[in-house]
Amino acid sequence: MNIRYLGTAAYEGVPSLFCECRVCRRSKEEGGRNLRSRSQALVDGQLLLDFNPDTVWHSQKYGLDWSNIRNCLITHSHSDHLYPEDVEIAAENYSNLHNTLHFYAAKDR
Repeated sequence: MNIRYLGTAAYEGVPSLFCECRVCRRSKEEGGRNLRSRSQALVDGQLLLDFNPDTVWHSQKYGLDWSNIRNCLITHSHSDHLYPEDVEIAAENYSNLHNTLHFYAAKDR
């Protein structure tokens, strides 16, 4: 099993947009691996874990092959794990790749 971490931060990312704490200041200064996008992973190049607002960026940065990604597991219902506005990009008006992307999520309590 191959797990590729695309993003490892929480909802606000690191550094957070409006934060000036020690961690965020240091992240801004040092850049590189200290800049962290929202949590997402890809398992065996086929199973996407979460579809967050950074998915487009992750796809561009890591060259994701969407012809192989058919399933997406949403780990929980927070907006940083499912960003449905970008799911629309898969529609015929925006894309010529028309594979079905299946979403799976647990029922909220």
